[in-house]
Amino acid sequence: KGLGFDGSGNPVALDLSGATTSPDFTAAGAGASTRSVTDKLGDAVSVKDFGAAGDGLTNDTIAIQNALQSHDSVYLPVGEYLITATITLTARKTLIGAGQASILKCNDQSFNAIEVTEDYCALHRFRIKGGNIGIKLFGKTRPCVQTSVSDITIVGCNIGVQLDGYANTNFPCYWNNFDRVLVEQFELHGFHLYRSGA
Repeated sequence: KGLGFDGSGNPVALDLSGATTSPDFTAAGAGASTRSVTDKLGDAVSVKDFGAAGDGLTNDTIAIQNALQSHDSVYLPVGEYLITATITLTARKTLIGAGQASILKCNDQSFNAIEVTEDYCALHRFRIKGGNIGIKLFGKTRPCVQTSVSDITIVGCNIGVQLDGYANTNFPCYWNNFDRVLVEQFELHGFHLYRSGA
């Protein structure tokens, strides 16, 4: 039992047998369905759910990659996420931030910040600092097509965005969309159209 109060403010004993069950959630509006809170919270997965700190000091690479391997759509909350290796997006993965205050920060220029190696991916609303290539698209194991990149700023890398035809003509890189993407303070290229080995 637990101590509670009734509508008149009088103390009452409460049955706590169901206290460990998640309460239900119903959205406001006509036709809304009732769902468990656990189910509702599963709609949005954050890199912080996988242990990312976003403090600019902690290595968040594994946390971000684990989130993307476990879920199709991952949120990057406000913070500076230090990475020490490439973040890879495979087919139908989405990484979406909270705007320019959501930052992926490479610890040096020796690796690519993000690689999109398959199709139907999305990158939206965050900033990339440093790295060899900010975002590289290439068909490694499938065609790299129908990727959407929008509201992204890439700062201080060698190459901002590279679209690489790569080595296998069966896995082309085309039909990708870029909208409101800014590349600044790059060393070699802003946008680089390329084919590996050529």
